[in-house]
Amino acid sequence: MSSSNAFVSRRALLRQFTHIGAAGLLLSGCGFAPVHKTTPGAANVRSELANVYIAEAPDRVTQVLRNELLFLFNQNASTSRSDASHELRVTTNGVTQGAIVTRTGVAAARIYTLSASYVLYDLTGEGKESVLSGKTESQASFDVFDQQYANVRAERDAENRAAADVARLINDRISTYFATRPL
Repeated sequence: MSSSNAFVSRRALLRQFTHIGAAGLLLSGCGFAPVHKTTPGAANVRSELANVYIAEAPDRVTQVLRNELLFLFNQNASTSRSDASHELRVTTNGVTQGAIVTRTGVAAARIYTLSASYVLYDLTGEGKESVLSGKTESQASFDVFDQQYANVRAERDAENRAAADVARLINDRISTYFATRPL
């Protein structure tokens, strides 16, 4: 290696270290903090989530979603509406569509799409005030078999996966709301 190539590579190495150091300085002041971290003067997200009453579910898929939310909110099923500071109402709509069709026109795989709308109500004031609402969606695919029971089971598993995914998305949004709202 000639001395000019060594000088260029040292210069490039020094430039890379300078860029890395500058990026570190910039990111150190970004204010990132974990949502579930307990800090003095800030809302305790875990305790806020534990005080959310999740409304009863009218169907099986919504019940799976509700059970996931109860788990994620660190609750037991005995959380009553009268003890809660907030109420969460979720409505769902699921649709199954053929995704992969063989040459003979038979579906080989399907996609289950679960759409959910949610509203978080504040129960601490006068009446019931909506403080957060939104919509989210998840998809889960499943194979289609020759056996009818296998198809029913595969579709039910896809419904459960989509419901769990939607529950995580709703949990993230409500956790963010509790972490960022003014006290």
